[in-house]
Formats: sequence, C-alpha cells, structure tokens
Amino acid sequence: MPRIVRSAVETPAGDAHATLLALSQARGCPAELPDTDLVAVLLRLARRVLPEGESCDLLILATTKGDLPRYGAALMAGDSASALSGSPADLAAELGRRLEIPAFALSAACASGPAALGEAARRILTGQARRVLVLAGDRLSDFVRDGFAALQALDPDTCRPFDLARAGLILGETAAAMLLSADASPGVWLQGWGAAMDAQHLTGPARDGAGVRAACAAALQRGGDQPP
Repeated sequence: MPRIVRSAVETPAGDAHATLLALSQARGCPAELPDTDLVAVLLRLARRVLPEGESCDLLILATTKGDLPRYGAALMAGDSASALSGSPADLAAELGRRLEIPAFALSAACASGPAALGEAARRILTGQARRVLVLAGDRLSDFVRDGFAALQALDPDTCRPFDLARAGLILGETAAAMLLSADASPGVWLQGWGAAMDAQHLTGPARDGAGVRAACAAALQRGGDQPP
C-alpha cells in the first residue's frame, strides 16, 4: 500500500499541532483562513511536504468549488475572459504550472479529499506513478452558505460535533497537503479506501445506507479485513 511520506494542514487556528490543541480545548470554532489567496496557501503547503529538489509524478487537487468567490465575481461582472479563473480545473492547472507537475482536479463534494487519496493510491498501485501529491482546499462564499442554510443544516449557535444538542454544522476553511509514495521504507501507510455512487436524492444519502456500506466494504477489503 502507498506510504504517506509527509502531511501538512492550515486552519484558522494554525498548523496541525495548533489545530489539534484548539480542538482538544474546545476552541475549534470554524472560520475563514487569514490568507484569502487559495493558490498561495496551497503552494505553501505543497512546499512543506515536497521540498525543493524532490520529485513528484502527479498532483491531484481535491476541492468542491475551488476559489468560488474569485470566479463567481468574474461571472457576475460578465467578465468571460476570467470566468474560469479560480475554478477547480483552473486551480489545478495553475498549481501544476507553478510546481511543474502534471495536475488535475477531483471534485466529489464532501468526499473530495478521501476520493483524491484513493485515486492517488490507485495510480501508485497500478504503476502509473511512484509519488503523488494531494492538495485540498476550498474558499467559502455566499453561494455555499446559502446552500447549507436552505437545507437547514447550519447550527445557529456554535460548533458542537458529537454533542446531543448539535443542531447542524458550522462552515469553515481548511487547506491540506499529503505526499504519497510507492517507497517501501517504514512509515505510515494508507491501508484501505473505498468509494461508491449513492444517486438516491439530490442532497441526501440512501435511507438504507447502501452507498456508505459499499464504500466501507471496499475500504475494509483493500485493507485486508472482511466486512461483517
């Protein structure tokens, strides 16, 4: 299985250590990243996990809407020349050019991150690549906020994961990077992954959990464990 060489994350609380500390102290209320340039944030994270001089075969950008405020503003202004600027495909192309790595975007809504890691592992296991860089990030926008509000999915008070009184979610921004490799040296490994279609409803999963169960079963099988 592919080895996880390095990883990095940026949240409004800071890096991974600061974020885990904030969460453990119940200070993890979501917010927007202080740096509004998504490309700059992702490039910074990329350099943390892939320093100068190290090679990489492929870059996968995991994102839902990319820098939606950027290309949304262009669309509203009727600027057709900049209409795709900041879109997932455009961001992947820009990051690939800056890092000199072939790149593409993978957009699967909330599953974009895990799906990108699974695709990176597939490329490595089939011999199409030996080292794959996965970057992930999204910018918040009124469109996204209004969408979750229309679904009545937002908690009007605070972020309360696993709380019996939880009334929904709170939107925030996070960017992350992970470098996967075929290198067989000791370390942390991606043990298993799975994905499945769940085209039952516009916004909700199948009531019987069939899609989730299929994805979990695939992950367990790849990881060497059989599902019950």
